[in-house]
Parts: sequence; structure tokens; C-alpha cells
Amino acid sequence: MQIDNETKSPKVEYKTPREVLLGWENAYNNRDPYDLIELYAEDAEVVQVAFGD
Repeated sequence: MQIDNETKSPKVEYKTPREVLLGWENAYNNRDPYDLIELYAEDAEVVQVAFGD
């Protein structure tokens, strides 16, 4: 997780739902499990920040 040095809070890049789905589709089509793991962790982090968990 990246930390914003100025605010000391997690730095999150927001993606549109289309960008999220295209990322998952590309990783699936490439059959790259490491891409899928990275996307899962990244998207789970965004959801946690959005819901305040």
C-alpha cells in the first residue's frame, strides 16, 4: 500500500468500473495468475478504503 507523504493516509488510484473489468478480463485472457493475484489485492484494497475497513 502506498502512503501519501503529505496526508499520511493511503494513496489510492481510483478506476472506473470499466477499467476494473478490462483489467480482470486481460489478466484472465493472458492466463497469468500473478496478474490476477495483483489485481485482486489492489481491488480489495480499494474496496476496503471505500468502506472504511
